[in-house]
Amino acid sequence: MTTEKAIPDIEDFYPREFSVYNPSGSVGVSCNGRGQVSALMLDDDALDLGDVDLGREIVALGQLARAKYRMELRLWSLATVAAEGRDPDRMDRFYRRVQKLPTPEEYREMEAAEFARRYAI
Repeated sequence: MTTEKAIPDIEDFYPREFSVYNPSGSVGVSCNGRGQVSALMLDDDALDLGDVDLGREIVALGQLARAKYRMELRLWSLATVAAEGRDPDRMDRFYRRVQKLPTPEEYREMEAAEFARRYAI
């Protein structure tokens, strides 16, 4: 009986979607598993924001969606490294220092700070 871990396939990561919505849920942005913006969700209330404010909202949420993708990429990459039998701590130092991939805690702090700055929650 083998206890080998299955090595994650990048093709399973690419179709994933990483979405972020504003607190009211009126605007959302998604990035796909390649880090590209793949969807923009707007409800009727979003159109009341005006062009400049709506643009700022989309950019802020797009940055958060990309950060969420980067956080998930870090987690996926660490799982892959561990499944290959390599040292995930060593690779994590590279992901954090060189590629600047956020931890889940850093992402949550980033999102909370952005929402606190933009909205009276």
